[in-house]
Amino acid sequence: MSETPPAGWYPDPQDATQQRYWDGSAWTEHTAGGTAQAPTAAAPATAASSADAPSTWTWQSIVATILCCAPIAVAGALNAGRAEAALKAGDRAAAVQHARRARTWTLWAIGVGLAFWVGATALMVAGSATIFGAAGQCATAEPGSLEYEFCIGLCEGDVRGTPFEDDCLLFNATNP
Repeated sequence: MSETPPAGWYPDPQDATQQRYWDGSAWTEHTAGGTAQAPTAAAPATAASSADAPSTWTWQSIVATILCCAPIAVAGALNAGRAEAALKAGDRAAAVQHARRARTWTLWAIGVGLAFWVGATALMVAGSATIFGAAGQCATAEPGSLEYEFCIGLCEGDVRGTPFEDDCLLFNATNP
């Protein structure tokens, strides 16, 4: 863990033309103009600013890129990277701006990804319902029709305990 600088006057992290008093653990409200004595340790600006650094949404955008909607989430990841770079450069305003953009793009990617998966699941369930809707139809299927061919393939397999069991028994009985 890094050592905290001793109490003293340091360049104000909010205004480079001023000096602000560091009490050894936090910045005080006391400021002074002009230059101050050179500090013996590193200025505590990083110690004070790292505690309130904004979330850059880096890991969230990476997860969204992998699991959700990559084309949209990439924009979130790019803005997250810009937020990280701005934080390292000490530009908190730019970091916050890019982090907000990263958050927006990442949440959009998650929303679109969830909508896609819900839609895909609904289509699969609807498709299953259509196939399972065929139960009861095999006995009346016209020979040569697609439905008839489907029933032949279906009823050749083991359908015991499925919704097709009764229908296949009837189909096999009527179509030896």
